[in-house]
Amino acid sequence: MKAVSELDRVEAHCVWWGDTVSDGFEPWRFGTVLTDDRFPDRWDSNLLRVERPLGGADAPTLAEHADRLLARFRHRQIVVRDDEDGERLAPGFRDLGWEADRLVFMVQRREPDRAPLPLETLEIDLATIHPLVVETNVQGHGGMSVRDAEMLADYRRVLIDRLGVRFFVALLDGEPAGYCELYVHDGVAQIEDVNTLERFRNRGAARAFVSRAIAEGRAAGADLVFLIADANDWPRRLYDSMGFDPVGHCWQFTRPPAGSTYR
Repeated sequence: MKAVSELDRVEAHCVWWGDTVSDGFEPWRFGTVLTDDRFPDRWDSNLLRVERPLGGADAPTLAEHADRLLARFRHRQIVVRDDEDGERLAPGFRDLGWEADRLVFMVQRREPDRAPLPLETLEIDLATIHPLVVETNVQGHGGMSVRDAEMLADYRRVLIDRLGVRFFVALLDGEPAGYCELYVHDGVAQIEDVNTLERFRNRGAARAFVSRAIAEGRAAGADLVFLIADANDWPRRLYDSMGFDPVGHCWQFTRPPAGSTYR
């Protein structure tokens, strides 16, 4: 019997995450269509997941499937779990005007290079996190509209009800400086949505609240802690310094609605 790798466990956790929060499921030629008509403008809730070999299918072919299967949504999104397929498809999707993002799965295998600053960290509820989610999204995602930011904050109710998400913040100057989310399932803990308000950046807040979430995940029984980062973005350096190592990659191809700045 093949041993279950760290990457296998991470990918299984991601499938659990997506399947548990989705309201609509439909098989398609290469995998599963996940949808949620309650939140039609949340890209990560309405997408095609590639789970089977593509057999050389190219970007235009996959885009045609997305146009048909996601016709009622303004955006298009396809997640490709195989790194080689994603690398092959990326130029074609870019030629079509889609965004092509390579994501990296990082597992904490090492001790951090240093302890976090002694900032106060708290676990907070939805009422407290809601305005913080709105503010960090408006500030940090290319000028996201308040409407889209509020929609994403409202979506946290789904995450609480279906996944039992927990929220952690660090305090600076007496107020929450930023936050992250924690999901624990089947011995795996995921740190997600790491955000710090612009006025508090470079003061150790992210290291403090991520460290708190890691500790809480371990205390909840997780023997594997991971997060997902943009393979080409600067937060990878923070995660590396906190003991996280890459174990695999996937690709996310997105065609935003015309004029949209939401990412």
